[in-house]
Amino acid sequence: MSDRPIIRVQHIVKSFGTVMAVNDVSFEVRPGEIFACLGPNGAGKTTIIKMLTTLLRPTTGALELDGLDVTTHRTEVRKRFGVVFQDPSLDSELTAWENMDIHGVLYHVPRHPRRERCEALLRMFELWERRDDLVKTSSGGMKGVTVFLTTHYMDEADRVADRIAVIDHGRLVATGSSAELKTQTGADSLEAAFLALTGTTIRDESATAADQMRQVARVWRR
Repeated sequence: MSDRPIIRVQHIVKSFGTVMAVNDVSFEVRPGEIFACLGPNGAGKTTIIKMLTTLLRPTTGALELDGLDVTTHRTEVRKRFGVVFQDPSLDSELTAWENMDIHGVLYHVPRHPRRERCEALLRMFELWERRDDLVKTSSGGMKGVTVFLTTHYMDEADRVADRIAVIDHGRLVATGSSAELKTQTGADSLEAAFLALTGTTIRDESATAADQMRQVARVWRR
């Protein structure tokens, strides 16, 4: 696999009339990384993920997914990500092959093409040699390729993310691992680090349907 970023966001701006939803945001996500955008409702997280998944066009700036321009290669880009619920659908007591196979059964894929597709996908993601291993023995990277998560839940970002982008009022305030953000601010918790970086705590607002889903884009290379 290439070492280039799987996601590259460069100086994106998105405005709705006089409202600046995203204001000059830039970041990169590495292959196999769990990357979280952390911020309150209205910070610009959903707007960013909508632009990355081709649902919105940026006012200015550039977005790339797997080396493809998101605005000019929308069809190809859409083949490279999936939007899923937060909770994983993998059964940790089944093998990689059994997880693939049972999903094929649930979606009524006939046996022969089901076996062909299982093998093709396991080989694509370099898991063929681990097909008979229980999923609970697999590393996080083996279960999820690249994950781009938007959330306003501190514990969620702290627990699962390799790196965190702190978003507030449409701006990227800081990027780093939870430990790095704590060290940078001299804080003993991610919540305290967020307060130090933004001057506010994440507002305790009613979650929208999108927030309840906690949008996650899982991205892979073909």
